[in-house]
Amino acid sequence: MLALGLAFSGCRTPAPERGAETLRFRGEMQKRLEELKLDAAVPLTVDRCVEIAILNSLDQRVRLLRAGLKDDEVKLSLSNALPKLDLNATDLRRNKDPLMNMGFGGEPIAMEDRETRLASLQLTLPVLDWGSTYFAWQMAGDRRRQEWLTIERSRQRLVRDVRAAHARLASAQRQERMGRLAVVAAQEMMRTARSLEREGLGSRASTASVEAGQAQAVLVWTGLRRGVEQAR
Repeated sequence: MLALGLAFSGCRTPAPERGAETLRFRGEMQKRLEELKLDAAVPLTVDRCVEIAILNSLDQRVRLLRAGLKDDEVKLSLSNALPKLDLNATDLRRNKDPLMNMGFGGEPIAMEDRETRLASLQLTLPVLDWGSTYFAWQMAGDRRRQEWLTIERSRQRLVRDVRAAHARLASAQRQERMGRLAVVAAQEMMRTARSLEREGLGSRASTASVEAGQAQAVLVWTGLRRGVEQAR
């Protein structure tokens, strides 16, 4: 009832506005296309398609950045084996009254401000850490190798997908060319059937059969062209 009342009262949700987002997306795509410097007259080879896919893969970029962090972790794991140097400095100031009595019944004497400065330098050399630094370094190296293997696996999958897509597109284009040739052949057969019908050497039924075959060839060709667009 509430939904029905809102419908009759003219309550409508505002239509989403995606104009700015669409323009931004088109601008980004145009920018990337210009950076690739593609020539429409030169066909894209499968190796060039693979190169373009790898350069524009955000997943590969993220994995490479993660691998860089793993490299830093390997270097950081060796920090426990390096000597450590600590430098401490202390500055003390004590304010005394201008006059102070020293001893029993002594004369007051003047005392100036006293300042004490202390500095210490400590050097620590790791001699025995029970192999913790070595094992930490080994574990960091294993994690780095694992990350690089993941990057290689991701790259191989990307190359496989690009090659498969390229093969599907090439197959769809070949089928589209064959379909276009079938349409041309059907048109020639249609002209021949009509000529025979005009000369009395063919029947209307034969011409209608050839016309149906031509329509079927055009329908198949249209589907093949749509397949090429989808493969792209």
